[in-house]
Amino acid sequence: NRFSRRSNVSSYDRSSVFAKWQESLTDEPVPWYIISPRSTLGRLREALSSVLVLYVCISAPLDVAFLDLRGLGFDHPYVATNIAVDALFILDLASAFFVAFPDDEGHLITDLNDIAKNYARTYLLADAVAAIPFNLFLATAQISKVARLPRLVRLVKVARIYQRATETSHESKANPALRALYTLLAAFKLGIVLFVVCHIIACFWWLVGDCDGCWTEADNVRDEDFGTRYLAAFYWTVVTLTTVGYGEITPQTNRERAFAISVMIIGATLYTTSIGALSALLLTADRRKEEARAMLDDLNGFFFDAKLPRKLRRQIR
Repeated sequence: NRFSRRSNVSSYDRSSVFAKWQESLTDEPVPWYIISPRSTLGRLREALSSVLVLYVCISAPLDVAFLDLRGLGFDHPYVATNIAVDALFILDLASAFFVAFPDDEGHLITDLNDIAKNYARTYLLADAVAAIPFNLFLATAQISKVARLPRLVRLVKVARIYQRATETSHESKANPALRALYTLLAAFKLGIVLFVVCHIIACFWWLVGDCDGCWTEADNVRDEDFGTRYLAAFYWTVVTLTTVGYGEITPQTNRERAFAISVMIIGATLYTTSIGALSALLLTADRRKEEARAMLDDLNGFFFDAKLPRKLRRQIR
């Protein structure tokens, strides 16, 4: 029975400070051990998860392509940070079994069995893969860069974060008071997506070319410092994705040519999609400006007809 699964105010200990705090942060009462996705605590959890995924999107490709972590101990700052991220991913996985979810009518389901079943049907697999402590297993091992590719499976969680960001943008768009926020969120999301895509492709471009007779050797950047190497790979990626193609960095082997062809195909799709999304954002912003001007004109006409004092006019505006 759907109604039997909804939280009942009288069935919980109202003296619990945590329960009262939870209820003060959301529009529906929940048990003290349940996290409402509509509460401040639930949104902070989603924000932390987004930050962790963004960190993995940046660090995991760097670990595979550029950084040499072989032989580093657990006391190394970068290794310690990665292990802390592993622990947070595991904590995120465990806490998901206590996060309520809305049913078809928008009511929060707080029954633990129903939460577990819904989680198993949706994001459990991706979160479980993301929670595997690859850094603990691989950080100090004497293995090649290619053997570190399993780190990249954490990127499967990006789809969940992107979907959540899209839902937040749609909620902001539907709320007239948050329409300006929708434009900012959409533009920020587009910028993050473009940067992450360029970053991942740049790391793989270096990984493909980090060998004798490849583009890194032809361009004399293979033995340079990390900043120079990364900038060269990122530069080629941006030039290729934007279809500029200056030609000073070119593939030297069949493996590099095959990778470049795939990047060109991705670039053509990404470039047209980005231009279309940016144009839509600008049109939406212009339309809202026109609506605001029309509303202001109507207000001015009302003020003139009603002969309202100037102080009251400024307060209403």
